[in-house]
Amino acid sequence: MTEAQLKSLIAACKTKDSASQKALFYHVYDFGYNIARRYARSKEEAEEIANDGFYKMLLKIEQYNDDTPFLLWVRRIMINTGIDHFRKLEKKSAQIEKQPVKLVRNQGAEALDKEYLLGFLDRLSPQYKMVFVLHVMEGFSHDEISRKLNISKGTSKSNLSKARQKLKKMIMELEEKENHGRQTVG
Repeated sequence: MTEAQLKSLIAACKTKDSASQKALFYHVYDFGYNIARRYARSKEEAEEIANDGFYKMLLKIEQYNDDTPFLLWVRRIMINTGIDHFRKLEKKSAQIEKQPVKLVRNQGAEALDKEYLLGFLDRLSPQYKMVFVLHVMEGFSHDEISRKLNISKGTSKSNLSKARQKLKKMIMELEEKENHGRQTVG
């Protein structure tokens, strides 16, 4: 879609044209869902966050200003929706039950792929995951994270450090398990 077509579509959405809203939704769905997935513990939860974000996008489309790239504006909405979702879950429960995670490896590569990394992230506590995603994946500073999550800067740094330690431990345990499996087979 060209920039002119996108601007025309956004203008039509501002008039509440349902066909244009649907077209815009489909145009940004993958982009928004991939951001929402970072804040979710399951695909279903990611869909919930994404749908809430898309609803907010269409509800607030009149506030969009052409001076800002549209996808940057959508990204901000998705991140804030992910944070809101996290806060809502925190209020309901101090600890979210862990869900079994199926890990997927990149074929023919030692590096972790996106789903593989998300599988590890899903095993972190919600607090550690949120700080890790905001700092490492989204590039927020600890000052920004502390304001967004209503925690101290020190707590943000501590949670990031602990998240990294836990991720490292999970990866090392998996590698040990895989190496042990190769030794018993070979």
